[in-house]
Amino acid sequence: MAVTTIQNPPDDVLNTEPDYRVSHVFSIDDITGTFDGLTQGDVEAGELPVIDVSAAPKTTTEGVSLYPINSEFGFIVTDFDGAVEKDFYLNPEYTEGWAGDLHGEAGEQLGLVVSNAPTDTFQTPAKLGTWLAGLGGNSVKASTEHYAVMQHVLSDQLFPGDPFAAYQLDDNLMVVGGEHDGEYVADVLTYIDDENGDGEIDIRDILAPNESTITEAIAVSDDYSVTMKDDGKLLYRWGNEVKRPNDIRLEVSLPLPDEWSEEDTESGLIPLYRVTAAELVTEHTITNNPNDQIRPEDLENESAIGQLPGYTVDARGRWVSEEGFYAGDGTFYPAGTILRDPALASAAEGSLLDRIGAMSSDLEGGFTNAYYTTMDREPFMADLTDDGTDYEIGPRWRLQPDKYGQDLPGVVIPLDPRLTALPTRDEVRYEVGTDTTTVINLLDWENPVSPLSISIGYQNNSGAPSINGLNMTNDLDVAFYVKGDVKPATLYNTELLMDYEEIEIFDAGDTVTGSTGSDYLVGQGGNSFTGGAADDLFVVAYGAGEDLTGVAASTITDFAIGSDVVGLFDMGLTDLNFDHFLDQTVSGGDLVLSLGGSELVTLEGVDSELGVESFLFLNRFVAADTTGTAGDDDLAGDAGDNVIEGLAGNDTILGLDGDDTLYGGLGDDLLEGGLGDDVLDGGPGADMLMGGLGFDTASYGSATAGVLVDLLGLVAATNDAAGDTYDSIEALEGSRFADNFRGDDGGNTLFGGNSSDRLYGRAGDDTIDGGLGVDAIYGNLGVDVMSGGSAGQTDRFIYFSELESRPHIGNRDIITDFEPGIDRIEIGRIDADRTTPLSQDFTFIGNAPFSGAPGELRYVYSNGATVIQGEMDGDGWPDFEIELSGILTLTVDDFLL
Repeated sequence: MAVTTIQNPPDDVLNTEPDYRVSHVFSIDDITGTFDGLTQGDVEAGELPVIDVSAAPKTTTEGVSLYPINSEFGFIVTDFDGAVEKDFYLNPEYTEGWAGDLHGEAGEQLGLVVSNAPTDTFQTPAKLGTWLAGLGGNSVKASTEHYAVMQHVLSDQLFPGDPFAAYQLDDNLMVVGGEHDGEYVADVLTYIDDENGDGEIDIRDILAPNESTITEAIAVSDDYSVTMKDDGKLLYRWGNEVKRPNDIRLEVSLPLPDEWSEEDTESGLIPLYRVTAAELVTEHTITNNPNDQIRPEDLENESAIGQLPGYTVDARGRWVSEEGFYAGDGTFYPAGTILRDPALASAAEGSLLDRIGAMSSDLEGGFTNAYYTTMDREPFMADLTDDGTDYEIGPRWRLQPDKYGQDLPGVVIPLDPRLTALPTRDEVRYEVGTDTTTVINLLDWENPVSPLSISIGYQNNSGAPSINGLNMTNDLDVAFYVKGDVKPATLYNTELLMDYEEIEIFDAGDTVTGSTGSDYLVGQGGNSFTGGAADDLFVVAYGAGEDLTGVAASTITDFAIGSDVVGLFDMGLTDLNFDHFLDQTVSGGDLVLSLGGSELVTLEGVDSELGVESFLFLNRFVAADTTGTAGDDDLAGDAGDNVIEGLAGNDTILGLDGDDTLYGGLGDDLLEGGLGDDVLDGGPGADMLMGGLGFDTASYGSATAGVLVDLLGLVAATNDAAGDTYDSIEALEGSRFADNFRGDDGGNTLFGGNSSDRLYGRAGDDTIDGGLGVDAIYGNLGVDVMSGGSAGQTDRFIYFSELESRPHIGNRDIITDFEPGIDRIEIGRIDADRTTPLSQDFTFIGNAPFSGAPGELRYVYSNGATVIQGEMDGDGWPDFEIELSGILTLTVDDFLL
């Protein structure tokens, strides 16, 4: 890295004379409030606004009026539990920050001023957190994507399992929550399948993306915990606090050239253009959070990392630092510090961490802590070619902050990190609140071909909000996430600067030959492609869409894995579903790709299947909710929340990411939810319901008669449930008829539905809701939370033993909606008097104290609840308790004794 001693340096724009430019001035209309993409500009008169401009504003020192924001991007947090996202309509608290328009002297729109809400935190057990809370109120980050950084903090080991370390980290991770709760990851991997379809059976098949809870989707050892991020990377955590900052999210839609959407009058094809230069230039003030994201087309590019530490390579292949620099903790790393050592990578191979698939990329590469924590780096400054006219890598897709981020999250960037780790105000590189310019390179991408290097990538998934709430259109759609603290930040405008050239679309059957450089070659089917040297993109069967009838197969003569890419456009394929729909067959030393029984292309000389990095899947329009046919269908969703109906036939339905609802319909169907909290309704037939990761429900809402379901399989299922099998199902949902649900030994959620149901929790801590009708609810063993459902109907809560609800809070069952005089608690099967033979009934004594005689039943008030107590041996202490929510007056008629 070349040390820059200029204070507050703005990014340089490289493309000063672009072919195309378009800009947008920020305003409060850009603020997004919901995951459905509701913005302030969309709000109609009388509707709940995203920003309440009728509220009393707070005023900045510059005189800008800021108004409160309501959004779903904030959290409700609970100590030792986790965080749940707020609901825009159910929690309209307007506490997710403040925003206001910035106007010039003539009233013209100049930009937007935002002020975030204070960051919410919740406490955790000490090895589960992501921050360490100090006694003085300060906190420091205690999580990292790099195991090498964590081991440097917690241990003296040089690699996992280091036999010479005085203190080895415990890498024997145990699952917390879900169906594998309490099991070691290494044991679980011996009997599960490749749940996420990435070709490996490892810890990622057990964990679901999680940044908000400490009660599930987490693995823990004696020293640290592991969670999985949305991008599949593992996060190593320790500490006693989790922070959940809310985002103030904005969206901008920048019009694209008209010619990009104009169909060719002869072929009917939409033209394709190669983008040869693309910069997004944003004018704003320097923020104080290194995670203020810029997400073009809702893409996140973690490979855009800016300038990295300088090094030389010695004879042993080690990376050795060239100059001395401070680290974030004040340590000075002199010239000659080892930044990467291949011997460390070799030593980590075969370790327990390696065997369970929990190795981070730094361990696999042999990187040391010094590589990640030395301040010889500039993540927000692009690394340019020697002549300064083009990008090598970076910068990060972030608004320019004053801090490093990543493994130096709270460290302010010094003007010269060779001299100090604790800069004074005059020694900082960037001063918060100062005007600056952030320029990001849209063509920077981890894989050989960026989706934003071709015109269709800017038009991807048009017609619906993304999973993160960005409205996807036929223009360039960009989301901005501002995560800083209450200190106001200003966003003035953002501008797209772009060069592009039309790509020739070859007719079906043409021979297509590239150059010695990088080529984008496009054919309509039956083409013979030769790319030549350099990285090439081969787009096959362009214009065919999902109907490949009559489309001839193509051939690629010189495809090179790792540099070349196959482009499949408008075929409904995505990074998530291609492994299910796209057939890859090696035959005679060649790889044949087929879709829906139609051969697409043969890659000559390729003798192995391709990974996702060798494909570019783009679809101009997002897939609508999918409906199958009367035949046997293969159907799949995408990263969003899908509704998929199989109809008749023996269907295979994959939900993939998102909270999906899958209906099998007639036939013997396979329904697999994938990631997210899914609802699976198999319909008639012997169906296999596989929830996958997340909290998943087997629903019988479509049943035409009441069903019996036994998750232990001890009693035969009936009607639509007959023949059904279950995997990773956490909840059952009933029909509009009388159902009989029986749980297993885990914690189940049972919902009866719209009739009079019998619901048995069995062992485990269950949540049971009768729904409509007169229900019989059996919590059985465990700490159960039970609700009768609809008011005014007599529900029975039935106990067979005092062991089913033990004394004291945290041990006893809870009934949330007991109605005195209507509902009943049935305890007649419990022997009230242990001191005498045979079975005795309880004597109800109201709220009087126990007299010392066995067999008494009373109620008391405790912490705003009514607690029923049963005394069975005459010692004056309760032998079981049942908690009723609220302060209630009970009589003997409320019990069946």
